[in-house]
Amino acid sequence: MESSMERESFYADLVEKLEHFFLSPELMVRVGDFMGEHVQSLIATPKGDEQPLINHDVFNKYSALIEDVLEAFLSEHDAEGSDLYEAVLMSKENGNDSICCLDFLLASVRSDDVAAPPHSLMPSKVQAH
Repeated sequence: MESSMERESFYADLVEKLEHFFLSPELMVRVGDFMGEHVQSLIATPKGDEQPLINHDVFNKYSALIEDVLEAFLSEHDAEGSDLYEAVLMSKENGNDSICCLDFLLASVRSDDVAAPPHSLMPSKVQAH
């Protein structure tokens, strides 16, 4: 049976690897290419207003992109979604409030943000660079 310390170490390592992955040029290019392909079809609407159907379609495609890369990442690191949840939760409980990968994950589930300017879908750490 795995000890609590081994599990905590696994979770901390998983968050660190996920952070590097979400900040990697490979993912930035994929997200940038996606936005470049779809930004012209988005209809800008104020946050909180009802989103046009085309925005919802683009949002679903963006969510699928993030889900695909996340599933590949988890598979590569022999982890599951529940591991990711526990890892991010532990990191937040330990005072790490600036988890870049969490920004990406949240952007992929907040449909109100889909028609936001493309750079606003990037985590704040990435925008600053």
